[in-house]
Amino acid sequence: MFITKNHEHYIEKSSFYLQEELARKCHLAVWEFDGKLSDILLQLPFQPDFILVNDLKPDYSPLIWGLKESPVPYGIIFHDLQYKIYRRKQFIEKENIRTIFSVYRDPFKKWYPEYTDRMIWLPHHVNINIYKDYQLPKEISWLMAGSLNPHLYPFRTLMHHFLKNEKAFVSYAHPGYRNVIDENGWLLGERYAKEINRSKMLLTCDSVYRFPVLKYFEAAACKTLVLGPSSKELEALGFIDGQTFISVSEHDFKEKSMYYLNDKEARESIAEKGYNMVRERHSTEVRVHQLLTYIEEIVRRSNG
Repeated sequence: MFITKNHEHYIEKSSFYLQEELARKCHLAVWEFDGKLSDILLQLPFQPDFILVNDLKPDYSPLIWGLKESPVPYGIIFHDLQYKIYRRKQFIEKENIRTIFSVYRDPFKKWYPEYTDRMIWLPHHVNINIYKDYQLPKEISWLMAGSLNPHLYPFRTLMHHFLKNEKAFVSYAHPGYRNVIDENGWLLGERYAKEINRSKMLLTCDSVYRFPVLKYFEAAACKTLVLGPSSKELEALGFIDGQTFISVSEHDFKEKSMYYLNDKEARESIAEKGYNMVRERHSTEVRVHQLLTYIEEIVRRSNG
């Protein structure tokens, strides 16, 4: 059973894509309302083998209590690890959470060191039916999309400041993480993916939290060269500087962005490798296969 809010009309639809793929690969029950787990289970047409809660944030999941009394194994996904760390730890203890699927590896180890033995790394993933190579003309030199909050994304803000007057630079504001019924006017879904695909390069950053954010994956999946800071976690994910993306810092982003604008062969070669890497390792289908493999092992151990 997947306990989650309905993300079909959200700006960021990873949870919805995950839910869709889970429904294709297993017998899935979805629950979207607040409640006590024992009462919820009585309303299902079958007893699930495993219960997965989609985080504690109210925009991700309904309020659920009584997990510790569950007759079957259960776990939780952590997305935004910086969100109410103390409350998360309280919930882990109160509900005896033994399995935590964390989107980010190293920040989890930093902020939740006492729970590293309960953590399973479940990185970002992309729906490659949406984020793909549409074979559109590369009419945009540099694309930037997302928040320019200088407190959260100081490096992205810096890059924007220096490139905003360049003719071939295009930037889109972030509409916020919310439910959007009318998508007119916003660059979302397939339109967003096509705009990435029209771009030679996408510039992003990993925020003050050093998160390997979803934009790295989305851009690479659209066969667009990613320029952004590197990290050990990004390397482990397959984002290797000079091979599948380009690592930039505040000292060299201008030089590198100009260099790869002019060196078409190098730019396209690295973008191609990044594209193949993301499709092979980070599609939603791949991630769901990994998730179900983890869950099957947890259920097997629980059953003795």
